Amino acid sequence: MKICHLITRFILGGAQENTLASLIGLAERGHNVTLITGPTRGREGNLLEEKGLLNSNLPFRIIENPYLVRPINPLFDYLAYRNLTARFESEKYDIIHTHSSKAGIIGRAAASKVRKQKISKVVHTIHGLAFDKYQPFWKNKIYIAAEKMCAKRCDKIVSVCDTMSEQALDAGIGSPELFTTIYSGFDLDQFTSARNKIKEIRERLAIPENSIVLLSIGRLFYMKGAEDFITVIENAVNSYNSRIKSIIIGDGPLRHSLENRAKKNLPKNGIIFTGLLPPDEIPDWVAAADIIIHASLREGLARILVQALAAGKPVISYDIGGAKEVISDGKNGFIVKPGDVDSLKEKVKMLLENNEMLLSLSKGAGETNLTNFSSEVMVDKLEELYKKILFGRSGIKKIPDQA
Repeated sequence: MKICHLITRFILGGAQENTLASLIGLAERGHNVTLITGPTRGREGNLLEEKGLLNSNLPFRIIENPYLVRPINPLFDYLAYRNLTARFESEKYDIIHTHSSKAGIIGRAAASKVRKQKISKVVHTIHGLAFDKYQPFWKNKIYIAAEKMCAKRCDKIVSVCDTMSEQALDAGIGSPELFTTIYSGFDLDQFTSARNKIKEIRERLAIPENSIVLLSIGRLFYMKGAEDFITVIENAVNSYNSRIKSIIIGDGPLRHSLENRAKKNLPKNGIIFTGLLPPDEIPDWVAAADIIIHASLREGLARILVQALAAGKPVISYDIGGAKEVISDGKNGFIVKPGDVDSLKEKVKMLLENNEMLLSLSKGAGETNLTNFSSEVMVDKLEELYKKILFGRSGIKKIPDQA
């Protein structure tokens, strides 16, 4: 199959890691694969660069569309649409697969002609919805209207969790048969194997052996949870002081203010701001932790939840996106009401005061069945989906009339 994936930016992020694993997996199976992405520059990093892939012989082709930018820009958005339309018509991809909101809207609009001509099939993945209760009413109306329109311009919508499909359908986007769930896949072995090296990892990261380590990972931006994490740490330190060690992985516009707050309210050297880390280093940091706290208010299904469980670490998370699809409350972690910082504090306090409960949840985390989150399973399901919508039940590709 000739396949094109489209995403706005190839930064360090869950949607991008999902896309990269898909691209590599499909290319390794012999498919002709292309990635179209917008410019990727700035403090959020470049995934290909961090993976050491920019100067290597990648199994797929990369094309940068200079107009495909994240902010709304009428001129650039129009130019991106024109550029993509021309490319789709000339390349005649079998599958055009768009990711996330901006690339999904422009990409599906640009693919309309080749889809109508039965040249290409169009797939879109929802990594996280652009509308929610925390945004202004007018903005939600615009996003929902755009998603409704674009749902009519694709053959299948892939959600990274069942919850995303349910929320889209509740908003009147598409119909049930249009949606399917394919969980984001990654290298589980990196996280499961790190369980056996915790002492060694902590020594290398200069984390005292008797520390209780709480970790948060995500973009340091509003709604992504870092501020609530700091609040929880401040509360815990008041009771446990030097035993608490906290780690924040990520970067973003809030970093400076968070660092200043930590200097003011937390013991010296009590918190580590790692900044952006290459994906291959994340397993060691997760393994070094005792408890993962995910206080984001806007997610599809955060990869850190699955990664933590693979590493045998209990997770305390807001009930956002697909969190309940991997966390069994009281068995491998806790789910709390979104924005309920007091409940976050309470759950952390319970685990800090009850080592037996912490060990039980850690055991439950390590025993969680995560088979559907492997890269191989994800690529298997993507390939199966492409073949189903492209070849149909007969297994014979329908060749469009070129006349």
